[in-house]
Amino acid sequence: MVTFISLEWPARVPVERHRLAPCSNQRLGKPTVQTPKFTLDDVKYADSAATYRRARDLYRTGKVKELSATPRGYRAVVQGTHPYQVILSQRSIDQCDCACYLGEHGRLCKHVLALALAVLHACGKTTEPQAQQPPASLAEAKPIVTAAMRKLRRYTEPPSP
Repeated sequence: MVTFISLEWPARVPVERHRLAPCSNQRLGKPTVQTPKFTLDDVKYADSAATYRRARDLYRTGKVKELSATPRGYRAVVQGTHPYQVILSQRSIDQCDCACYLGEHGRLCKHVLALALAVLHACGKTTEPQAQQPPASLAEAKPIVTAAMRKLRRYTEPPSP
C-alpha cells in the first residue's frame, strides 16, 4: 500500500520586492535594479534546444507573471502545469531556484529560462548581437575560446536500463 503525504511550501520569508522597470540602473526604492549579467546566448545555450523552445513558448504566451526585482536578482510566477515560483540571480542562469520537479532536483528548467527571457526583454537585451569579425590572431582568439569553454557542461550519460 502506498501512502501519500502532503508536502507544503516552507513558511514564506518576507522578501523586499520591486516592480521590474526597464533596467537603466534607476533606483526603485532601496535596491537598484541592475542589468542582468547573462545574455540571450547564455539563455539559448544553457540547456537543450527543446528546453529553450519550451521556455520561449512560455514567455511568448504570457505565462511569466508577477515579475519583480529582488536585491540580488529577479522573481516571478511562471504558469506551467501549475504556477511555479521561480527565482533567478542577476549574475548567472545557473544561480536559480524553481518549484517544479526539475528545479527541486537541482536541474535547469524551462521556467527559469522563461523568466530569464522576460528579464532580458524588460531590459531591452533581447535583440540578436551583431556579427563580429573573426579574430585576426591566435592571441585575440584565446579569450573568446576561454569564455566559451566556461559555458560548456560536462556530458553525463543517461543511466543504462
